[in-house]
Amino acid sequence: MHIHGYTLRSRRGLGSILGGAFLLLIMLIGYTIYTFSIQAINDQQQVLSDMRAYDIERSREAFKIYGKLEESTDHLNVSIQNIGPMTTNIIWIGIWDGTQWDYSLTKVQVWNEKEETWDAFNPPIIIKSGSYKKFGATIPGVSEGVGDWTYRLQFLTDKGTIYEVGYPDSRFSRAP
Repeated sequence: MHIHGYTLRSRRGLGSILGGAFLLLIMLIGYTIYTFSIQAINDQQQVLSDMRAYDIERSREAFKIYGKLEESTDHLNVSIQNIGPMTTNIIWIGIWDGTQWDYSLTKVQVWNEKEETWDAFNPPIIIKSGSYKKFGATIPGVSEGVGDWTYRLQFLTDKGTIYEVGYPDSRFSRAP
């Protein structure tokens, strides 16, 4: 039987081909979604693994702080000892006036061992395991009527650890 030049038999195969193509398209879309989801899960697991390793490194950072206030020169001398097992980079240091707590003493200096001079703080300062680094800041003079002044030392490492200690403080040893 002929209808407009086509036979009925030729139309039967067209539906099977369209159905097969549609099924193939659904399978390709499903495979693509599956592949992207597996890749996202793998990326997430890698990020979590990197974060755990980074947190372990941060937890291994350890310091001992020594401080001495030179009352004749109003200079707070601080030594930081890296007692952790790895080298640490200090990228920021602040010495705060404990009576105000609203500004940092901006003249933080670093002791230059070779030239035996105080230099301006230029980060990063690298402290190897077991070694010391000396810091200092000229602080406002303490008048008789003010009473006990305290200072707060904060420093930030390149791994994001913020270390803070006060002076005077029980964790702030008196001799390097």
